[in-house]
Amino acid sequence: MQRHAEKLLAYSLDSQGYTTMQVRYWCYTGWKVALPLRPSPCSVPRTSELIRPLPHQTPPRKCDERHRDSAQLPTDERGFALIMTVFVIALATIIVMNFSSEALSYQRATRSYTDRVQADFMLKSSLNLARVLLELPKEEGIREDWLGEPWALIAAAPSLPISGFLGEPRLMIVDESGKINLNAVAGTGGSAGGNPFGGAAPSPTGGPTEVDDYWKNVLRELFLRAGFVRDQYPDEQKRTLGNVALEASDQVAVLHDWIDTDNRSHANAAFPGEGIESSADQTWFYNRPLRTLSEAALVPGMTLERLARIAPYVTASASGGNRININTAPLEVLLALGFPEA
Repeated sequence: MQRHAEKLLAYSLDSQGYTTMQVRYWCYTGWKVALPLRPSPCSVPRTSELIRPLPHQTPPRKCDERHRDSAQLPTDERGFALIMTVFVIALATIIVMNFSSEALSYQRATRSYTDRVQADFMLKSSLNLARVLLELPKEEGIREDWLGEPWALIAAAPSLPISGFLGEPRLMIVDESGKINLNAVAGTGGSAGGNPFGGAAPSPTGGPTEVDDYWKNVLRELFLRAGFVRDQYPDEQKRTLGNVALEASDQVAVLHDWIDTDNRSHANAAFPGEGIESSADQTWFYNRPLRTLSEAALVPGMTLERLARIAPYVTASASGGNRININTAPLEVLLALGFPEA
């Protein structure tokens, strides 16, 4: 007996010596058998056109032509159909992801614009409120600003919740006349000649005046209380010009070098600090008064950390004068001015 994948041939001898051949074909509805009409004895017969099922099998049914066509579909066409399916799915995925990304970007841009508009109107409202508070009339008999007025008390007021606003708006008004003017160390800062008591003329020789020395000692005391000590930083950090943090007296002297109009290092027998302008890079020194407090970070030895420590107690004004309102000055300023601590 010989078997094949799709047909089965069986040979046997009947009682008359003839060879009987059965040809079984597999169809999707079952096995079918083809029998010869009269094969020659002892020879392999040809396949007959008569096809009939075996006695124990059900009558044959016509095969489903659609199944036969799909089974006979060439391999290359089936591979092409698979590639096209994968391509369509990938293209649809890219389109959906691109649409989702654009929608998310649009949502973020809208939210950012809304927050910016809210913050802008909040700032304008705060400025209007501050203007109203500053214009309120003073109590009878009081001429100077002091910390019992409404503009000073607004900082302690609780924050009012605003619907839809993510931030927490607060208003604080600070009197700059209660701070120490850094430009006073070089005799600049106003028409009062740098005198904290109402005006003093510069020395006739053009050297440092007693008033300038007074402000240098005031700043020196403030720097000491802020913890200014000499420190050498690694070259890779670049924390200040020269990468050297100066101690309090020398820091005041270098600040004087940065502000004064000459190119000489500060040296004064009445003040212990020494400048570095004549021995350092001349581009480090602008030789003019500080215009803003942030410019103090350009002074050699003044790091951002140091500036943050003294920022609540100092200011930089070229025309606001050097007189200090002790009614609004912080405690650290009063102590630097020489007021007793208790």
